[in-house]
Amino acid sequence: MLTSFKLATGRARAAQLLRDALTDASDSSWPEAHYLGPLHPVLDWAADRALAMLGRNEIYVVRGRVDSPTVLLCGSLTDRRGQVVAVSWVGVEFPGPANLAMPPVTLYESSSEMLRAAGVGERMSNPGPVTGVDALKSLIAPAVEAAEAQLDLTMDHARESVAERIEHWSEQNTQWRDEADALVASESLRRHWAGVAERQRLVEQMAPDRRLVRPLLVVVPEGTAPEDVAPEEVDEEA
Repeated sequence: MLTSFKLATGRARAAQLLRDALTDASDSSWPEAHYLGPLHPVLDWAADRALAMLGRNEIYVVRGRVDSPTVLLCGSLTDRRGQVVAVSWVGVEFPGPANLAMPPVTLYESSSEMLRAAGVGERMSNPGPVTGVDALKSLIAPAVEAAEAQLDLTMDHARESVAERIEHWSEQNTQWRDEADALVASESLRRHWAGVAERQRLVEQMAPDRRLVRPLLVVVPEGTAPEDVAPEEVDEEA
């Protein structure tokens, strides 16, 4: 049974370990440690373990390179099948925790860009748990509202784009159905008709149906002591 698993985080070190494994006198050509690349399955395992520790309606709080508490969110547009057809990444900053009205909102092209902007990455250190998190709970609802307002235009554009594609596919189906009606009934025609009907059903299910904004992470400044965020100060303005 496997009790430990060694990983090398640097490419140069991983390459050296691989060369050593191929040239040493041992019976195995496996390196002493595997390279922890971005697609290594152990990352999925670690992510699942981390997410499993969260309870319902909970998100993580970490320290990062931000000037003030920032909520990172993901906005998604799903179709009637529940599949995502558009996604946006949003950061909502709260320069003054006592004033939650109209916080600055930033849109990002990808999740990696959003995390880099917040200083969240592989070079982070963990000086210990962030305390005083109760004061940060009041930031979540305003962050979601601000993100939803900002995403209205973005999601509307995505919705229109998907609707145009669906309309094009529906027109093709209508043309095929009209052509089939003009032909003499046959077994092959009935199969073709069934395929057209199934395609039409799938097209209808691809219509945008629901927009969801999910908070992912709260990032607090690295140099700010947790005690600087006063719960009673936030609650008075909430």
